Amino acid sequence: MDDNHDILESLSIALLRRGLEVIMLAEPYMLNQYLLKHNPDLLLMDIALGCYDGRDLCRQIKVNIDRCRIPVILFTAQCYSLRSIDECYADAVLQKPFPLQQLYYTIDKLLPAHT
Repeated sequence: MDDNHDILESLSIALLRRGLEVIMLAEPYMLNQYLLKHNPDLLLMDIALGCYDGRDLCRQIKVNIDRCRIPVILFTAQCYSLRSIDECYADAVLQKPFPLQQLYYTIDKLLPAHT
């Protein structure tokens, strides 16, 4: 999830090349509906989402007993405290711009059945 459509499109293309099914979401307020409808294996989410904070959204996912198993990879171009990252229970954090190989490695680590 990202509020920047160009980043969404670029990530989508990169993930489709890896044989992953991709569903893009640009509207953070629709996250709960998305989770109910699609039951994703993994979430990629920017931290800075306009009025929303990806760390808060991640924390909401991770404390929900039905959703806590979903790996969440946060990405950001900003600097955030390690404590704020730890407190949201993200499975990984990537600093933008990140090399595609780093993204692929992180996904493979969190979704070993995909490799």
